[in-house]
Amino acid sequence: MHTKTFFFLRILSAITLFAMMISGCNQGEISRDSDVAVPVSVTEANYEAISEFLQTTGTVNAVHSAELVTKVEGDYFLQTNPRTNQKFALGDQIKEGETLIKLKNREYELGIQIESVKLEQKIAKQEYEKQQALYEKGGVTLRELTNAEKTYINAQNALEEAKLNLNKLSVTAPITGFITQLPYYTPGTHMNANTNVAKIMDYRELMLEVSFPEKTLPIIQTGQQVRINHYSLDTAQALEGRVTEISPAVDPDTRMFDAKIRVQNQQKRLRPGMFVKANVMVEHKDSVITLPREIVLERNDRQIVYVVQQDRAHERNVVTGIESGDRVEIIDGIEEDERVVTDGYETLRDRSRVKVLQ
Repeated sequence: MHTKTFFFLRILSAITLFAMMISGCNQGEISRDSDVAVPVSVTEANYEAISEFLQTTGTVNAVHSAELVTKVEGDYFLQTNPRTNQKFALGDQIKEGETLIKLKNREYELGIQIESVKLEQKIAKQEYEKQQALYEKGGVTLRELTNAEKTYINAQNALEEAKLNLNKLSVTAPITGFITQLPYYTPGTHMNANTNVAKIMDYRELMLEVSFPEKTLPIIQTGQQVRINHYSLDTAQALEGRVTEISPAVDPDTRMFDAKIRVQNQQKRLRPGMFVKANVMVEHKDSVITLPREIVLERNDRQIVYVVQQDRAHERNVVTGIESGDRVEIIDGIEEDERVVTDGYETLRDRSRVKVLQ
């Protein structure tokens, strides 16, 4: 009886082990068949333009500016702006040659003797014209005519000098621009010569002085386009500029070199003294395949992306080129119209099953 029981138990154990092996095999088959599809989003690779930029920062200043200084002493009187019919004020536009301030100095005016000088010039001119007429008739010698001409020229020069000296009582704008400094003085205040009374800037064109690292010296060139932006402007309002000057020397302490950028500011969106960002276009390509920079992954010293073919994501080695913002050029590895995973790539492996979201 004991022998039969033992034999029965061995048979039962063998049957159980066989069932477990079959069960395990079935579970493996089920596991492979039920591979979970990862939801992903894709984009089709297309050709587009891309530019690479080198960023720097700096402060913009007006290309044209002028400080107005009194040339002689006199009593201060601010003039009226013909466009507003009010006294000139900060921010007003003033045109080249317009008088901003007049000084009154009667003693100075009398010393010029403008009326007397005008009369002497008039008499000298009449005498010279008379001598010309007589010389044509043989009534005077060439020497007499020459002396009359010399007297007239000296009188003319004396009148020009007198006018220049009289104009020193007027402080005029040497350029067309906007008044950026205008200290207040009570009308009639006596001013000394060489006193700063105003500053004018034409900031429709600005100059930006910047520095670049030594290693970028070979790629920074005059004429390169530059995009200028300020925190108060959105991206669409970026201004255009160009690199106009480059220093050939590198500072031995900072390992930087200097350059100048001219910025077009016709709409006056920027103001002198603003701190701005400058993006210098160092390379541009019109028609290349580009992808979002974030989807190009680093794997064992390789750059890869995932390309969807049927229901599988295939790992693809790529070679990248220039970068611009969040885009990167794909030199090799991707063909036009291939579907590249742009979302959900974080958990993918080569040949992972995927489900493309619409």
